[in-house]
Amino acid sequence: MRLIERLKTEFNLSGKKAKELINKRLVFVNNQRVWIASYEVTDKDTITVSKINYTVLEPEILYKDSHIIAVNKPPGLLSTGEKKSVESFLRKNFYNINAVHRIDKETSGVLLFSISKEGYEGLLNLFKEKKITKFYLGIVKGKFPESIKIIDEPLDGKYAITKIKILTSNEIASLLLFEIPTGRTHQIRRHLKMKNFFLLGEKEYTRKPERKSIFKEVPRQMLHSWKVRFSHPVTHKTIEITAPIFFDFKETLKALNLSLENKID
Repeated sequence: MRLIERLKTEFNLSGKKAKELINKRLVFVNNQRVWIASYEVTDKDTITVSKINYTVLEPEILYKDSHIIAVNKPPGLLSTGEKKSVESFLRKNFYNINAVHRIDKETSGVLLFSISKEGYEGLLNLFKEKKITKFYLGIVKGKFPESIKIIDEPLDGKYAITKIKILTSNEIASLLLFEIPTGRTHQIRRHLKMKNFFLLGEKEYTRKPERKSIFKEVPRQMLHSWKVRFSHPVTHKTIEITAPIFFDFKETLKALNLSLENKID
């Protein structure tokens, strides 16, 4: 029997809803995440579905001047695009909005846009010259080793470096602070994989069985673009923008007995 048919029957779902759950990678077969609707299962296979259901929020403006807008991107919202994206939300009030970088749909946090030609060209140059300092918060499975402070490995043949600080950890999970001078695609997630560590909620770079129920209930990949720091491309003043973490990130920390209090400033 195909997985989608088993889902429909066992969980009393419509075909559309079953396909949606599979596409969102929320279905597990024998603790293994499966995202292929035609995947063959038998009566002996155990099917579980992550009980994830969270509302996508609107982006909050964190900083704005005549050239730049920074927002706190909620999880589940695309960075750019004509519909259901941060860009489309901002375009309602700023017709000349331009994206200068992107973060993954499931990743939350600081996202920068320009609203002037000078801002756009200036920010692009800052990113190109690696003059924007970016900090991320991430929750990984397991106790992260103190010996790993830098991952300096090329990605797609290009220079990439990720600096790592352990904020708090236990045997189940670790809260890490990442600084990424470079910005390669999925850099943090791919560098972590090189060390055999993975973000909670990771759905692309690992297919290891998910036996801990607490991990199955994580609503998305636990990565948050926490802070950016740069010299303003027009005024040349130092700008530092911090994005508060979202409720789901806080609740995950609480469930894992990890505290963020007094860990960052």
